[in-house]
Amino acid sequence: MRYLSIFISIILIFLGSALLNITINDEMMKNIMLKISGGFVMYFGIVILVKAINKEDVQKKNA
Repeated sequence: MRYLSIFISIILIFLGSALLNITINDEMMKNIMLKISGGFVMYFGIVILVKAINKEDVQKKNA
């Protein structure tokens, strides 16, 4: 489960990065929405990754 969480979070980070880099000419509102959604997706990916890594560290300390 831990590796699955790490894999999903990395996919979310890449997806968020891709959304942040998309630009549509002459469509200001779509560009803003893509940047906001990309930021949220990347943020959630980072949060999930940090939780998965911290869970792994806690389990190693308890062993």
